[in-house]
Amino acid sequence: MPELYPILLDLQEKKCVVVGGGKVAERKIAALLAAAAEVVVVSPVVTAGIERMRLAGNLRVLLREYGEDVLRGASLAFACTDSDDVNARVCADARKQGVFANNVSQPEKGDMRNMACLRRGKLQICVATGGASPLLARQLIRRLADEFGPEYATYVEFLEELRSKVQIANFSADKRRRILASALQWGILEQIGNDTFMANRDSILRELLEARHEDDLRGNPAERACRHADGTSD
Repeated sequence: MPELYPILLDLQEKKCVVVGGGKVAERKIAALLAAAAEVVVVSPVVTAGIERMRLAGNLRVLLREYGEDVLRGASLAFACTDSDDVNARVCADARKQGVFANNVSQPEKGDMRNMACLRRGKLQICVATGGASPLLARQLIRRLADEFGPEYATYVEFLEELRSKVQIANFSADKRRRILASALQWGILEQIGNDTFMANRDSILRELLEARHEDDLRGNPAERACRHADGTSD
């Protein structure tokens, strides 16, 4: 079997169909809603959690048996019922309509498979075993959660702002690369962890953008910011 191709999808306002109304379907729906997808659920019965999401106006629920018509215009389909036959039919119908489908009971019979993911804001660390052992994927994610704590959400948000400013600045390609690379060496994560980052954040950003020589980029802007605050200079 060929290797599976990992990918991140922009599902904003894309129709995604979830067939099934149980706990597995509920988890799929929550993830799709977080991606701002247009979610349609098809199932005679749904969980209380799915019903709450429906009442909140976040998705459309069709309380009926699955029919191929619901797949029209869909980007993705998720077969989440407790029937292998229904799940297989959903995937077969989706394939005929050019819709990628995930079969939760028999992943190898679908076109896509989900990964176990750790999310820290915009940072996503995903692990997949090609369907060989979802339990191992989840175990590895739990280990990674200890190494990549919640401070990474703030860290990545700062790096995104820096990258945006660097891209619109009139810098050479070499300087852009040096600035972005140097930001990873300045102990920002440690400052976030000890709650000193927010006090230095603007100074760090300013000094990164104003650095004119490679030697400037090797320093620690947080230290220089503190010296400036004390009335001293470099």
